Amino acid sequence: MREWFSHPEHMLIALCFALLLVGIARFPRLLAWAYRQRWLMAGGSAVLTFVSPRVAPLAPRPVALTPAVVPGTLTALASPPGVERSIAHMRQRSPGDRYLLPLGWWRSGSERADLVYTALVGETNHVLISGASDCGKDTLVWWMLLSLGLVHREPHELRIAILDGKGLDFQPWANRAHTWLLASESEQIPDALRALTTERKRRRQILERAGVSKWDHYLGGDLPLLVVYISELSLLETALRRERSRRDRDRGLDIELEGWLNDELTSGRAFGIRYLIAMQTVSGMDMLWRSQIGVFMAGYQPDETQVKPNTGKTAKQIGGFGAVAPNLLPPPPTGAGIFTIVSGDDCTTVRAPYLSETERRSWLAYLPETAAPAEELLSTLIAKAPAHIARTSRVSEAATAEKSAAHLPQKIAGSQTTFAAAASDFAVCNLGFSPADIAEIGARIARGEKKTDIVRAMRGYDTRRHREFAGYYDMLHSELGERGMHQA
Repeated sequence: MREWFSHPEHMLIALCFALLLVGIARFPRLLAWAYRQRWLMAGGSAVLTFVSPRVAPLAPRPVALTPAVVPGTLTALASPPGVERSIAHMRQRSPGDRYLLPLGWWRSGSERADLVYTALVGETNHVLISGASDCGKDTLVWWMLLSLGLVHREPHELRIAILDGKGLDFQPWANRAHTWLLASESEQIPDALRALTTERKRRRQILERAGVSKWDHYLGGDLPLLVVYISELSLLETALRRERSRRDRDRGLDIELEGWLNDELTSGRAFGIRYLIAMQTVSGMDMLWRSQIGVFMAGYQPDETQVKPNTGKTAKQIGGFGAVAPNLLPPPPTGAGIFTIVSGDDCTTVRAPYLSETERRSWLAYLPETAAPAEELLSTLIAKAPAHIARTSRVSEAATAEKSAAHLPQKIAGSQTTFAAAASDFAVCNLGFSPADIAEIGARIARGEKKTDIVRAMRGYDTRRHREFAGYYDMLHSELGERGMHQA
């Protein structure tokens, strides 16, 4: 044997044989490495494809035939699918329904992963989302809003208003064309509430002129569904209380939160406005507005006494329908994203997928951006305004009003600026604003500046006439919103 190995040709044969044995032993690891490098394409293609030059679509993860559930939840999936799989599921099951809203994934009676969802037109008007801190309310709503926006990608189909006075969780929505309003600071909350009331009244006037009683029957194409998300209801009351403490405020603009909420939820549904309201617990609040809620989603609650106010049913009733009462759900962080849904006599415990910051921004990139950067808006509008507008006399308020009434038509001939065209509709008014003034106010509205700052900066502003100036702001804000010219 030693003589055989001492021959050079025999040594080469032995070496090749040894390498072959090593290769066979390492082949599974080599195959797995090649799969990770995407040299071997063994998986299926994505269910949906959104074309974008910036971000590649995320492939859905396959779900097992008998998926695992979170212990103590009966049916909530341990690893629910994300945005893409949720959209595909809803569109496959309900191809004819509009504005489908995902609520959560569960393991159904057939032992398969299934999605609980509703439609914001024809089924559900408003949704209440409750749960202790860190139970995943904002993540749930991110998933909901992304799912809505990715299906209804045109702003004339869907607009979104976000009232989030507690932080910057929804700030990435600021430059999206779908965003009708974004109030991320407590000081912006009162003006945002008044803007929503103004929008509801404007929509009522449009439907009345069109001769229809409900938004669902309107065929004009210029009234998108407006979905309003209130991130933490208690912060609204805090913001309103802070505003009422100011001595220089206009008392006629004061808002009583629960009365406002009941009015908007009751009337808004007929005019194409839907509310998603989040709060840790609504215990102790007025019961009237909660009668307008169609779907209750309750995350972990530390006490059984909080179950009925947040769901409309007792813990015993929920258990009798085969779901887990909120006080018995796993607490955060284990129970993050787990909610018990109550709609009539239907009760189900589900889980919403967790979306990382990267995933949120990746999906958000598919939605169109705001048409014009806000910082460039003011100079662009004034630069394009006709010369005779820019030279409008500002000697006195009375002289300007007289000149506007005598010389300015309803539409300014030759103007290439849509803001200036909109401004001309209000050129004749008792405040004596010129079209240039109105174009400047409109640009500041589009930039998202605070209502109070804009009103007080109006030429000729007088604190004794604050309500009149504020009313003029509301009128112009509503008109520009109808034309899709403001983002906040």
